[in-house]
Amino acid sequence: MELLKPVQANHADVCLSIIQPRGKAGFGVVKRRVQTLIHQKTGVRLQAPLSGQRAFHRKWLPILLKRCYQGFAVEAQMTVDLLEAGATIYEIQTTMTHREMGKTLKGYTHRLKQWWQIEKQLRSAKV
Repeated sequence: MELLKPVQANHADVCLSIIQPRGKAGFGVVKRRVQTLIHQKTGVRLQAPLSGQRAFHRKWLPILLKRCYQGFAVEAQMTVDLLEAGATIYEIQTTMTHREMGKTLKGYTHRLKQWWQIEKQLRSAKV
């Protein structure tokens, strides 16, 4: 419910959840790369650009429905599209959690696939 409050109060068009790692996350390489790509495209720096936990005003749906989002690039591309359309984004600390892949072969493979899909999408994205 905390995620909705900034949007409902019109403090922001979009609110992203900042999720605290539980201790077995990766090294943050993909996250930092996405932060850099979003900043290069929009001039905005975000703490949690990969957070899939977000709330936004329905008035932004037409912007999001112009593109077919898929794979690991969904959050990053949605964020770029919304920022380029003029949306304001607010990030808020929440108690939400997610499944971390850890520093295992499976985790590294997951992050490599994530990196590749995000790079491919954000470097070639055009509406």
